[in-house]
Amino acid sequence: MSAIDVAALHDYLLSAVVPPAEQKAPPDAAALGALVADRVRFTRTTVELARAFEAWLRARNPFVWLSDFERNALIVVFARTLRALESVPPEEALVDHAARINAWLNETLGGIPPQVPSAEYSPELQLSVLGLEIEGVKAPVLDVGCGKGAGLVRYLRAQGIETWGLDREATGEFVFAGDWLEFDYGEGRWGTVISHQAFSLHFLHHHFRGKEAAHRHGEGYAAILRGLRPGGAFVYVPALPFVESVLPATRYRVERRPLPPELAAGLEWVRKLDPEMDAAFVSRVVRVT
Repeated sequence: MSAIDVAALHDYLLSAVVPPAEQKAPPDAAALGALVADRVRFTRTTVELARAFEAWLRARNPFVWLSDFERNALIVVFARTLRALESVPPEEALVDHAARINAWLNETLGGIPPQVPSAEYSPELQLSVLGLEIEGVKAPVLDVGCGKGAGLVRYLRAQGIETWGLDREATGEFVFAGDWLEFDYGEGRWGTVISHQAFSLHFLHHHFRGKEAAHRHGEGYAAILRGLRPGGAFVYVPALPFVESVLPATRYRVERRPLPPELAAGLEWVRKLDPEMDAAFVSRVVRVT
């Protein structure tokens, strides 16, 4: 009896959401029965399937963020589907899974999120947009949302500046692979924190959704500021006027520089959602004390 291939099972169940280019084979009935009968393996597999589906969603749209409650609800969806696959014909179980997973998607994300291409920008472009000169960058530097390649991290290190990256997808030296909402930024640890079209762009998107993710990003923003050394700066684009306007002036100084028109055009969606909000700026928040 063969063991269940979780990756293949994920692909099979994904066909209930997105029609595949070629028909996927259902799992082996005997292997599935053994899995359902083994509580430990069953639980582990449902968690792995939920994680794989979340990873697929995030690869499709990097703005996807799930709360613990939403993740647990997703695990329940896969648990019910595995039990159904054992007891009814695969075609029927797949139809039922489509109904359950689409109900979860509608409740959690308003449906299947639109596909958003992810891009990594050249280090020179990022520094130019952020208005940073090599000589003025205070070490140590943290690039939040550095991307898988961590190009800016490697570029600044080549200039002799101690730099670290933080990204869920990053690998290799001088990077922290993890969630920027859960990272320990420390107290007075960083001379410069950089985030080019990453942290603040996600914060903006979740701000308008008004869910738990917006609150979590607010906490993350505060954690980044606490992590700055006196005189250190958090430099990012786009701007976050709804946060920057309430920062205590005795502790932080906010400097803003308009984005060039060709870059500002990419933030027109903000004005459509809130005509009073203009996020088309580079923001530099300096810790005064």
